[in-house]
Amino acid sequence: MNTKLRFFAVAFLLFVCWTMPAAAQTVRSKSRAVGSRATAAATSVISEREVGEMLERGVELNRRGARREALAIFERALVAARTGKHEFYEGYALCNAGGIYADTGEYPRATDYYRQALTLSRAIGARDQEAMALMMLGTMTKRAGDRALALDYYRQALAIQRREGIVRDEVSTLNKMALLFQDMGDNAQSLIFFGQALARVRQVNQMQDVKEQESTILNNVGFVYFELKDLRRAAENYQEALRIARKINYPDGESVALNNLGTIHDKSGNVEQATRYYNEALRLRRALMDREGEAITLSNLALLYFRVGETERAVSLMRESIALYERLGDRTRVARAQSQMKEFLTEP
Repeated sequence: MNTKLRFFAVAFLLFVCWTMPAAAQTVRSKSRAVGSRATAAATSVISEREVGEMLERGVELNRRGARREALAIFERALVAARTGKHEFYEGYALCNAGGIYADTGEYPRATDYYRQALTLSRAIGARDQEAMALMMLGTMTKRAGDRALALDYYRQALAIQRREGIVRDEVSTLNKMALLFQDMGDNAQSLIFFGQALARVRQVNQMQDVKEQESTILNNVGFVYFELKDLRRAAENYQEALRIARKINYPDGESVALNNLGTIHDKSGNVEQATRYYNEALRLRRALMDREGEAITLSNLALLYFRVGETERAVSLMRESIALYERLGDRTRVARAQSQMKEFLTEP
């Protein structure tokens, strides 16, 4: 069998949903065009408090994995915020809706929302929103292949977050910078930034969303050790990430840890255990509408079945994976999966 065939762990990219402040912030208003997916403009103005409550509901639904319902609420909140000229909440709606578009593979729409949020946040002086928009634009730019620009966005975001004392978002940016260095092949620098992120998150680990970040970072640290072929340390970090994710009911982190534990058992030759972890991850990712994660786990399963001689099943799963990557516009992974498919079909 060709040794180039391999399976993939996941370096999970965290999107932090913002919770609303206890009191509404008064900001100057400015009318804006509504995105094509937004509900038709409201006929009556909704109060700032009601828009905030709407966004809170969307955040909670997104945390529980109900992305379709959360997105509908964020889009309605965006319309309501613009109609009522509640620009502070307009920024929240843009970034949270953008996060779901990014999670479900609609990257151009996500990027557009983040750019709108950046322009708005700077106009009204909302520094936390500005930092969030910069951070997420960094992620979109990294995905597009411009690592230098992505790093610049992250550094701008980090400077604001540290100056304003926004610990939760600072942790997210440190995590994303670590992932960027990992992509660049600098595992030592990556572990330094992950270490900084873990240290910060554990200083304030009572908060629900901060515990989610801890699970995310542990998954990512495990992935670095996996790449360094230290399977023991990788497994320890994945298991701890899974424990935390299940304890706090964090399905995104749980699905990543399950997939990654599958790769550990796969690498170790424990086919039954690997299959069980992969199938658990796949069920959860489909429920979460995590198309990228679903495609990755399908690829992993396909490679596992091919290695044990179940070529027909491997081909079927890899075709599903390729279809998802094509839908996401991920040309690099499409090409890689097609190459693997070719190996399936030509291997004697």
